[in-house]
Amino acid sequence: MICQSFSYVILARNIARQLKNSAIHYVYPEEGTVFWMDNMVIPKHAENKDATYAFINVLMKPENQAVLVEDIGYAVPNLGALKHLPDALRNIKVIFPPTEVSQKANSCRTSVKPCLFTINTGWS
Repeated sequence: MICQSFSYVILARNIARQLKNSAIHYVYPEEGTVFWMDNMVIPKHAENKDATYAFINVLMKPENQAVLVEDIGYAVPNLGALKHLPDALRNIKVIFPPTEVSQKANSCRTSVKPCLFTINTGWS
């Protein structure tokens, strides 16, 4: 069976299944893949920027980033979170792809340059 997934719910289920059954594998195309990222932004005209920065700072702490990995199965930008994760999660290639996969991947930054104009003009 082949499943293409764009939903974190499906991704999380597949990770759980992979942990229980070593016959289930997540496979990246040899040609490369697209990596996505979730973002936290503060609109230019936000009324309470200090509280927003404080909230983002709490979320970015390594121990809180580890909770996000455990809860939703997404990789996080703070690599300090890795030391707070059990080996079973830290070694899942679907969450933390190997270098050879990452080197072939595209993101908004590398493949869709017009979107950067929209991002840069709409957010501070």
